[in-house]
Amino acid sequence: MELTQTELILHTHKRDAVRWPYLCLRRYGYDSNLFSFESGRRCQTGQGEWRFLEEGTAEVSVPRQPA
Repeated sequence: MELTQTELILHTHKRDAVRWPYLCLRRYGYDSNLFSFESGRRCQTGQGEWRFLEEGTAEVSVPRQPA
């Protein structure tokens, strides 16, 4: 999973990357080892709730704004 300045991207080996622009996300959260969010109908995937189980140690880096 990758976080850019404008969208959340899920990279998989089985298919092309799936992208969710932040403007299309309604809610998100992280609890224990579960990251979840709700996408709106304008997203590439359509409306839905998405849950991702963390396996092992996850590191999320957020790009910094240029100075």
